[in-house]
Amino acid sequence: EKIDLPDYNTNLQRIFIIDEAHRSYDPKGSFLANLLDADRNAVRIALTGTPLIGDELKTTDIFGNYIHTYYYDKSILDGYTLKILREEIETSYKNRLKEIYEDLEKIELPKNQKTREIIDIKSHPRYVKELLRYIISDLKKFRNLYHEDDGEQVGGMIICDSSEQARALYEHFMEIQMELNEKDKEKSSMKPALILYDSDDKEVQQDYIDTFKSGTDIDVLIVFNMLLTGFDAPRLKRLYLGRKLKDHGLLQAITRVNRTYRKHTYGYIVDFADIKENFEQTNENYLRELNKFNNPKNAPDKQVPETFSAIFEEPQKIVEQIDDAYEKMFSYNTENVESFVEQINRIEEKQPLLELRNSLTTIRNLANVVRSFGSEKITDEKVLKYVSSLDLSRIPQLLTEVNRRIDLINFKAIQNPSAETLDMIADILDGIEFHFSKVGTEELVIKANCESIKDKIRRTASSLSNYFDQEDPEYITLKDLFMQALAKTDFVEYDYAKFTQQNKDFDEILERLSQLKKKTENLFEKYKGDAKFVRVHKRIHEENKRRTSVSPNASAQNWILDDKDLTIYHTLMSLKNTIDMQVYNQEAILKSDPYFEKTVMSLVGNGMAELNIQSPRADREFIKDKIVAQYLNQYHAAYGV
Repeated sequence: EKIDLPDYNTNLQRIFIIDEAHRSYDPKGSFLANLLDADRNAVRIALTGTPLIGDELKTTDIFGNYIHTYYYDKSILDGYTLKILREEIETSYKNRLKEIYEDLEKIELPKNQKTREIIDIKSHPRYVKELLRYIISDLKKFRNLYHEDDGEQVGGMIICDSSEQARALYEHFMEIQMELNEKDKEKSSMKPALILYDSDDKEVQQDYIDTFKSGTDIDVLIVFNMLLTGFDAPRLKRLYLGRKLKDHGLLQAITRVNRTYRKHTYGYIVDFADIKENFEQTNENYLRELNKFNNPKNAPDKQVPETFSAIFEEPQKIVEQIDDAYEKMFSYNTENVESFVEQINRIEEKQPLLELRNSLTTIRNLANVVRSFGSEKITDEKVLKYVSSLDLSRIPQLLTEVNRRIDLINFKAIQNPSAETLDMIADILDGIEFHFSKVGTEELVIKANCESIKDKIRRTASSLSNYFDQEDPEYITLKDLFMQALAKTDFVEYDYAKFTQQNKDFDEILERLSQLKKKTENLFEKYKGDAKFVRVHKRIHEENKRRTSVSPNASAQNWILDDKDLTIYHTLMSLKNTIDMQVYNQEAILKSDPYFEKTVMSLVGNGMAELNIQSPRADREFIKDKIVAQYLNQYHAAYGV
């Protein structure tokens, strides 16, 4: 039914934001027509991840040309999504399924009792049961490798070849799981849910979906033509693709597993349908379409960039990364933590420690990935032997020790002026000359002590240049005083009184610098040498001081957290531990500033709620901004970004 709106109001501008524009707005249907008729002057913004709906239809045909494009390879680089790891099924199982298929082709198959149609081979109990033996064993192994300390487990999804196959898989799932439990030492108790358009009512299906997303009950979703678009469940990390898909359906399906989740570095597809060729064709079609928008001068048949490797990771590449990391760690004793610490404590340069940290991080992130491949996919026996014997529980401690050593070298660099700093100070001192209009006893005393005042200038400049927190208001004040005192050192008329005052000025600046350092040393100890949170702690204190100066009678509710150091410290330490763990599990989030900012904002909000701290959003934003800046500055400095 058409909706009539009042005459157009020149003071009103409607904006229609149309999500999932590729699937729900059939131009032949009534919904879109009514929407457009509702206000012909409205601005219409259509959002879609798959603008090519089919061979004959594009989203642009309905909604107009693109205003912005953002493809999967870019979202991976920005840290919003994960690369996909495509695994083929093991050869022995592939052959077994082929044998069963060929055997069933030779016999007369029974009819479905409901439809009276002949049962498809891939829905036959023999075929389905063998398929389930592989899927249940594989998912059980994968979940054991990625078991979380809090009991949280990843989930799986089976995309079936037909609704009949889906029903058969669901029917025999528990039976095959019990059969495998009788044989295997490792038991599983995974619970499946069947999601078909006619399997249950919508409320029951939604309950299955919600419990799957939360990880409270359902572990495996068995689907056909359902949940392939618009379904977002970060814990879904293993997709069993038993049906050939193409075009936008293929892209939508594989991206069900590419959401970031905990410490996972990949989303996984177990490919029963051999999608590589279809994906490459679909990917090329999309890139050609986007190329028309991004580079309109290019001919339609212009070669597009190869992005398969940017979206999919080949197992052999991961094996090579592990091999390279293992080679770089060869000279370190990773079996004995004490010996390892002795080795890294002898390293005085930061670069080899950064390389060691990268190697440990690679092994932490990828060792279980390689283990999940099985011996069939790993041709390098050295890598297979290494990842099989590696005790991953030691990696966090080894990384902690490496980071501690890097922090110590950074701290030494703060205390000791760099070559650039020394050159700068030398230039300053070379420009300082003492001129005298007469030479008497006092002037001779000044001449005798010229080097003394130059030494004070040298020490002051060095301390200021290398101070760890150059946003500190007291530091800024002392730096200004130093520059003012420095400007007075070149006098045409330079008498004893001026020299004495100059000497006193530099003494006072040095003393105040010393007091400033002592004051922050205690905070350094509290935050275990983490300068990032020392700075954040100080920024909160400064902001509270500013608010008090603006409103002297303001209550404690106006402060960020509190005016007491203890409250600020306990809150920040809790946030530090949470954020450090997030960065440890997923260091790639630091590559995307907006994504990291969003993550920290969420962690700050949740962390303060757990501590029962009620705080306005503006205050949480303040804390988030200061923390994000510290992490990103450290990351960019460490990796030269």
